[in-house]
Amino acid sequence: MTDPLDLFSLHLSGVMLTLTVLGLIISAITPGIENWNRKFFMSLFAMNILLVGAALVALFAWEVPGMAFAEKIAIYFEGLLISLPMPMFTAYLLHTCGEKWKKSGIFRSALVIWIIFFILLGITQFTTIFYYITPENKFYRGSWHFLLLMPMIMLMILNLRVVIRRRSKISKKNYVAFLIFIIPLTIALFADAFFFVPELVFIGLIVSSFSMFGIIIYDQIERYMRQQRKIANKKANIMVLQMRPHFIYNAMMNIYYLCAQNPEKAQQVTLDFTTYLRKNNSLQSINLL
Repeated sequence: MTDPLDLFSLHLSGVMLTLTVLGLIISAITPGIENWNRKFFMSLFAMNILLVGAALVALFAWEVPGMAFAEKIAIYFEGLLISLPMPMFTAYLLHTCGEKWKKSGIFRSALVIWIIFFILLGITQFTTIFYYITPENKFYRGSWHFLLLMPMIMLMILNLRVVIRRRSKISKKNYVAFLIFIIPLTIALFADAFFFVPELVFIGLIVSSFSMFGIIIYDQIERYMRQQRKIANKKANIMVLQMRPHFIYNAMMNIYYLCAQNPEKAQQVTLDFTTYLRKNNSLQSINLL
């Protein structure tokens, strides 16, 4: 493997594999992530790992004579693994908006579009109208190759429409994260449809996934930390309330002895003590809220 482009693809695949494995581990162990978010990102990064694996198989099969069948299978799985996150994202988006995605007409539409792509991808294994691989391991696009990518482009446009129309139902960070996932990948699909840059789609999916993951995980961790601070404040308030009877008892006993020894000072201490109690009560009320 001495071709500079092949070497670049190999190094790029290694970087992508490292990032996706890291994303899978972070998804699994980070505390405070909602269960739905955790399942979605773990599934997404698991598929991205398989996608990198399929790309590496295709890359090595390209160099080995007589491996046309292996390359054909690897390219088939590349297309399948690139498409699967799209209807998954539709379900995740609808869930984030508080909708029942299983009963949603939008999700059913996304599923129908994906099934059309799946059927077209199956047809590619028996015809040459979309693409074909010669016995010499050469990949060629058919005259209708762009048609194969149309369902995926339609899925991304559908997702973009859902995000824009439901932006009031999601946080600003999630809105930005969803746009980051959709727009670069859609542009990459258009570019591949008309200029044949499959590596751009591959890169676009993984970078978009990781960018969205970073924003949403940051939001989840920030929310988790806020919850932990509230819990800590409540615990501190409870401890203060538990300590207060002892504190009041000691203060009153000191005032009692001061009344006999220095009545004027006892009067001033009593005033200071009541002022302290009044201010402390106000602060406790604010903290409890």
